[in-house]
Amino acid sequence: ADALADRGQKLAQEGRAAEAIASFDRAIREAPDNLSYRLNLAILYDREGHYPEALALYREVLTAWESTDDLSAMPPSLPAILRRAEYLAQIAE
Repeated sequence: ADALADRGQKLAQEGRAAEAIASFDRAIREAPDNLSYRLNLAILYDREGHYPEALALYREVLTAWESTDDLSAMPPSLPAILRRAEYLAQIAE
């Protein structure tokens, strides 16, 4: 799964969003509990203007992180992720 996620990052950096999305999707299928893969896919969807998909993934990630006691598992960007999800929820109304 790590190799697929790494490939997704590389493809996204090259501007090959559709292929990157497919690679992240496969990585998530192989490692469904990996929140980093979901977050990276959410960010990619967000960048590409796929806001409903991005919002759904942001919410999944935030919900999972809210239910953990392991603070080291939370990214330092958590407040920014929360603000972005709130914004996408507002524009979706």
